[in-house]
Amino acid sequence: MYHRNEAEFIPVATELREDFNRVCGILQGFWTDIEQESKKILENNKYLERRRLGTAITPTVYSPFGASATANVALIGAQGSWWK
Repeated sequence: MYHRNEAEFIPVATELREDFNRVCGILQGFWTDIEQESKKILENNKYLERRRLGTAITPTVYSPFGASATANVALIGAQGSWWK
């Protein structure tokens, strides 16, 4: 630390720019995945029928500690994978 070599350090601006570019690349890939899956969903007749009918199951609130003002509350609704 006392005998530091400037060549061993990476400028902060360079590090931040590389981190930002890496995050942007990940987000772009993720967004592309979302777009592709959305197209599949919009071509799924079962999904389209359910969407046309509206929400058949009303979500209910469940709390094991209903009397507590600080209880943890869980929202329970239709369960299933969003992927398939």
